[in-house]
Amino acid sequence: MTVSSSSGPAGVAPPHSSGIRVIVVGLGIGGLAAAIECHRKGHTVRAFDKRPVHTQTKGDLLGLSTNSARVVSKWGNGAIHEILYNIKNGTGSTLICDKSGKPIVPADMTGVQKNDGYWVLRSTLASVLFEHAKSLGIDLHVGPEAEVSDYWESEDEAGVIVNGKQYTADCVICCDGINSKGRQLILKEDPPFIPTAEHAFRTSFATKELAMDSEAKWLLEGTEETDLGKIFKGPGLEIGFSSFENGRDFVLVAMYNGENAIQKLGKLPDNLDDVGHLMSDWPIRSKFEAVFKYAPQENTLHHPLAMRAPLKTWVSSGGRMIVIGDAAHALLPILGQGGSQAIEDAAAIAITLELAGKSNVPLALQIAEKIRKPRATIIQQSSRVVHDEWYNQDWDAVAKDPTSMKSSRPGWILNHNCQVHTYEEYERALHAIQTGQEYIPRDLPMDGQLGIADKMTTWEKYKATTDDKPCFLEKTCL
Repeated sequence: MTVSSSSGPAGVAPPHSSGIRVIVVGLGIGGLAAAIECHRKGHTVRAFDKRPVHTQTKGDLLGLSTNSARVVSKWGNGAIHEILYNIKNGTGSTLICDKSGKPIVPADMTGVQKNDGYWVLRSTLASVLFEHAKSLGIDLHVGPEAEVSDYWESEDEAGVIVNGKQYTADCVICCDGINSKGRQLILKEDPPFIPTAEHAFRTSFATKELAMDSEAKWLLEGTEETDLGKIFKGPGLEIGFSSFENGRDFVLVAMYNGENAIQKLGKLPDNLDDVGHLMSDWPIRSKFEAVFKYAPQENTLHHPLAMRAPLKTWVSSGGRMIVIGDAAHALLPILGQGGSQAIEDAAAIAITLELAGKSNVPLALQIAEKIRKPRATIIQQSSRVVHDEWYNQDWDAVAKDPTSMKSSRPGWILNHNCQVHTYEEYERALHAIQTGQEYIPRDLPMDGQLGIADKMTTWEKYKATTDDKPCFLEKTCL
C-alpha cells in the first residue's frame, strides 16, 4: 500500500483536504487535541460533549510535559504556546517541606519547567484549547443536547446517535474519560479499577479575598516576584499548593491515606475541614485551616486515586472506532502524564489517518493502536510503581539524605517526539499488520522494563546527547 499523503511532523494540510470525516466524543484535553490535530492534517471534524468543559472544568492543575508540549506548541502558528507560556507556573521547582514547614528537598519538575512544558490551571487550559478549536471552524457541539447515547459502525462508515439523530463519519474517536460510557459501548469492555490507598481533594481558587486575611495571606508570600509551588508532607497526608499569575490564582491538592484517615476520624474525610482534623499533630495546622475556608466547595473534587487495568484492544470489532486517552489507559497522576499521553494518542491518529487515506481508515486506526498502545501501557504500569514509591518513602530519611528520595521523571517518556515517531514507524507497523509478524516498538525504555530509573534530570544534559529540541524553543518549528 502506498502512503496517501504526508504533511510532515510540523506540517499543516489544507482544511478538509483528506476527505476523511472524523467524529470526536469527549472534549477534555484529549478530545480537543484529537479535534485540533485531525483538523491540522486535513480531516473534517465534528465533536460532541454533554458537558461544556471549557466553562465547567473543575479541579486543580495539569502538566503538559515536553513530550506533549512539542505538539501543542505548533498550534495557531505558535499562538497557543505564547498564551500558555505566559500564564503557566514557571517556577523551576516545587519545594517539599515537612509538617512543621521546614524545607526538606526540591521536587524534580523536569518536563514542565519554564522551557520544558506547561504547568497550568486545568480550567484555563480547557478554555484556551476550546477557543482555539472553535477559531479553526471545527464543528463543536456541547451541552446536554450534545450527549451521545449510542455508537454504530458499518463496513464503510461509523457514527453516533445524539438526541435521536444519527451522525455519520468515516471513523469515531472516543475520549470521554476514565469512566467512559463509550468504551463499554464500543469495545464491550469495562476494565476494573485498580485502587491505591490514597484519596485526593483537588481545587483551585482566586486569592483576592484571601489576600486581605492576615491569617491566610502567608500563602502569597513571595508570589509578587515569581510563582511558587510547595508540598507539605506528614504521615498519611500530603498537601500541595501552586500559584499562578503571581499569586492571583492558587491550586490546592490534599492527598491522604484512607486507612490512616479512618483510624483518626472514624471515616473518610468529607471536606477540607475534615482534612484539618487529620493535621492534629501538625505545628502549622492553623495556617492551613485559615486557607481551607477560601477553597470553594462547588469547585472541589474528592475522589480515590485509582487507575484502570489495560484494555485488550483500543479498536472496535468493525475497525472504525477507537478509544483513546483516559478512556483507554487511565493512569495515576504521579507521573503527570494523563493529558500528555492523550495528546500523543491524538497526534498519532491524525497522522495515521493522513498516511492511510480515506479508503483505508480501519487500517489507520489499527496502525495508531499498534504504535501507541505498548508505550501507553508501560506508562500506566510505571505510574503505579512510582506512586507507591512516592507515598511509602521515609521522609525523615530524605531530610537527612536528599539523594535517597524516590522520584521519577523518566527521560524515555519526556524526550519522546510522538509526531516524528509516528511518521517513522508507520511503514513498520503497517508491515507487521499485513504480514502478521510481531511489531517490535522502538519507543519503550531501554532497560526492557518500566524505565523508572531513566532520569532526564535537566534539559541541558539531554541537549548534550541530541540535536532535538522542544519545538516551542525554535520558531522555525512552529
